[in-house]
Amino acid sequence: MVGQPIEQGGGHLGITEDARPFPRGQVGGDEDRGALVQSIQSRYSSACAIHESDREERHRMGKVSGDKARRRRDNSARPSQDVKPAASAAVLALGALVPLLVLYLSCFKRSLIDDAFITLQYASTLRHHLQWGFFPGAVTNTATSPLNVVLTALTGAVAPDMVDAAIWLASAEMFTLAVLLGVLSRRIFGDYYFGFLAFLATITSPLLMSTIGVETLLYVTLMAAALCLLVLRRWPGLAVCLALLTLTRPDGVLLFAVVLVLASPGRDEKQAPARGTARQVATRASWWRGRLRFTLIYALCLLPWYLFAWIHLGSLLPDTFFLKVGSPWNTLTFARGFSLYLSRYPWETLLSLILVPFIPLGLLRNDRDLPPVSLLMRVLCVYAVVYYAGYALLGPGPYHWYYGPPVAAGAWMGTLALATQYHRGARLSALARAALLAVPGLVVLGMPTHFLRAGAFPPAEAPIHTNWATHDQYQEIGLWLRDHTAPTTKIRLQGEVGTLAFYSQRRLIETFSCRSELEPLLRRFDTRAGIVGLLTRFNFFWFGRQQPCGPFDEYLIGSPRPVDTAALPGVVRSWRTSTKWIADGVVLFAHR
Repeated sequence: MVGQPIEQGGGHLGITEDARPFPRGQVGGDEDRGALVQSIQSRYSSACAIHESDREERHRMGKVSGDKARRRRDNSARPSQDVKPAASAAVLALGALVPLLVLYLSCFKRSLIDDAFITLQYASTLRHHLQWGFFPGAVTNTATSPLNVVLTALTGAVAPDMVDAAIWLASAEMFTLAVLLGVLSRRIFGDYYFGFLAFLATITSPLLMSTIGVETLLYVTLMAAALCLLVLRRWPGLAVCLALLTLTRPDGVLLFAVVLVLASPGRDEKQAPARGTARQVATRASWWRGRLRFTLIYALCLLPWYLFAWIHLGSLLPDTFFLKVGSPWNTLTFARGFSLYLSRYPWETLLSLILVPFIPLGLLRNDRDLPPVSLLMRVLCVYAVVYYAGYALLGPGPYHWYYGPPVAAGAWMGTLALATQYHRGARLSALARAALLAVPGLVVLGMPTHFLRAGAFPPAEAPIHTNWATHDQYQEIGLWLRDHTAPTTKIRLQGEVGTLAFYSQRRLIETFSCRSELEPLLRRFDTRAGIVGLLTRFNFFWFGRQQPCGPFDEYLIGSPRPVDTAALPGVVRSWRTSTKWIADGVVLFAHR
């Protein structure tokens, strides 16, 4: 303050001389206040009023913001008005899907392949006798898929017969696949385009629909479950799922290995520590602990079955592994199988691979926008390559159901690539978006093409197969054997055993139904040197000597070419057979 010295009077401060900015201010007693005090009080009161007004405004705005935040939390906790119709439509679609699947898959009831009846024979023995084997009372280990046999037997407990059980189980598997692909699609893209297209590509694939009754559809369903759990990062559930995949077929271990390497189970990518810090070292240790825990869960789920198989069945691996490894069809192996089927079933094979050419579109995606797509593409691509290379190295014959997993993986990779382009939104032209919406119509061409080319509905043969006779032809022969031979008759068989044994209910003896027929082959593996021999001897540690299945009173001989029955002594009955694979064959029944 500028002015004269301040004097104290009357117990109050006073200014006796000019003190700018007030020209003549004097502070006296309580009754006589100067202009300065009045101005200060006025300004103070104004400031207090403004402060109180601001505080009330902030309180009001805070309350409004809190109400908005609570409403946002409430809205996030409950489905939005846009989500509810979509969810309701999805539930209705799934409800309608069940009977449609049963009706659709029932069209293939008369065209099940012969190997499907090997599974049905094992499932029937398990259901009625609680024994594991092709026939009751005889231990065999030629069922490649223990999980598929168990599920078929359980379904057979409620189905009218075992053939219906195979159709019902396939319907349940395809329904589960639709749900899994829908969840995966919703999780990654926010809609059902990918799930719908991937499911459509699976259910209309001529090759995959040629595997009803064997383990391929179950295998593909568990593959989808594994991918879904991988994206959701549910590591214990993923380990259990991969164990079930391995129980479906031993090569499921390949997907387990790919996931273990590429997905790093137990890794938390949201908290990546700085390189070289102590926290990074601790995090690496936790990643290894996560992988170890993941592997232990996987192994513990497999342990009960493999202990049973090793001790009771005499082998960790099914006998079909040793029967088919290194056993090509003349010079045809798994590696050359696609060229074989392209020459024999060109349309069916091409339509099974119809989405594979779209895989390169996945290279146009932005990994930062959709990191799950990048992970799934890597896992599926590496798995398909490892699977194909492994089978090519083992050198079995080109059985068509062996191609099911890589065909499904290729279709899903193509679908992922298309879905990624579909969700580019405004960057796509109207023509490109319309073309992507038209792809499902292109995918469904597979089965109508098969039905039209079959010449009959329902078709008598699977879209792709390698059987010597149709299901109806084998059924006729099997029922004749049941009606004209004694139940204790042992018949030596040369040919395909599944359908004939199922319908005849007679002991048709060959390598799949009698283990003594396989013993020389298994012992040949046992005598190998080196690490292969050591592992084989460990595998067969509990394998005992098998009782012979003979002697035989009757013979049933299948031939892929015509035979002059008049020149053969002892022939009682013959049947002509014909399929797309073997145009002119014959089955002979003869006495000893």
